[in-house]
Amino acid sequence: MRARDSESADIYEDVQDALKTILARRAALDAEGLADVPLFLAIGETHSCSAHLLHNSVLLAALAEHEASIAVGIEYAHNYLDASGETLNADMSDKALGEKTLSRAIQKSSSPTADLANRFFMRTALHHSEGLDGFTAIFNDAASADMHLDLNDPATFDVYRTFFEAAQPSDAVHVLSAEGVFIRNVFMADRLKQLAEKQKARFAVQFCGHGHITGNAVWATQNSLAGCFNQMNAPFMALYMPHEGIAADIDALDDTHKIISARVPAYKTFYNTNTGTLNPSLAEDKDVLDNERPDITSRDEELAFINTKLEHMGMGAHKIRINVAP
Repeated sequence: MRARDSESADIYEDVQDALKTILARRAALDAEGLADVPLFLAIGETHSCSAHLLHNSVLLAALAEHEASIAVGIEYAHNYLDASGETLNADMSDKALGEKTLSRAIQKSSSPTADLANRFFMRTALHHSEGLDGFTAIFNDAASADMHLDLNDPATFDVYRTFFEAAQPSDAVHVLSAEGVFIRNVFMADRLKQLAEKQKARFAVQFCGHGHITGNAVWATQNSLAGCFNQMNAPFMALYMPHEGIAADIDALDDTHKIISARVPAYKTFYNTNTGTLNPSLAEDKDVLDNERPDITSRDEELAFINTKLEHMGMGAHKIRINVAP
């Protein structure tokens, strides 16, 4: 593999190393008499890096080959389906709701960052949910609208008012403010914990941006997912990949709590999902080119990148096949 494509080999080998470390920690918990206690994993990514999402897709599939009971949380609003106007069955199981949500998101969502890689990750989660009774994947972030917490969502408001006594649904809380990220982290951790307990999962896996794991210069470590899991006294590990600020992020955890997939490339992917490319003649696209300086700037480039890596990793059967823009 390395002779054909060193980057594919780097991704694959980092996944295998991470899997080995995770399974060893799980075995250690079992040996301590904690077989019924879920191991919480926070798997980081930079949302714009196609290779990060590909790594996480391959890791999730590999973990599912070794363990039958996995609860997965994905950093998307828990009420994603509400906007569809569909009437949801109140008695719908977490698994059924998760599959319905993933199916809709794969077909209808679009992201200006790593769009195809995002869909590939969700397709991987859906495939394993449909194929494994003990595998459930849900969107478990707080509700939001126009880059602010949607405090008209009862579940989101309940968490918010737990920490802010004077809370009102009309409060404006930006999703990337220290306050907003704290509420989102608590929401994600609590929803994942509930899911893991209900299905007696052996792994509870949160996929999220790196900043949620241990915080950063703006988001305090004690208010991060690591802080939440520590408050829960939950066995916990975090996985990081190369990104801006990684040195400070990983220093917040000791070596027993972290995995670093250091060789995964950090190419940034941005393009206009309406056109499948970036056109410097359009002001909005030019801003992206100037400010983000992406490495991959079209759907065709991202498709070729993902499919080449899958082919070289021996996963050609899972390649993305599209004839028109999704």
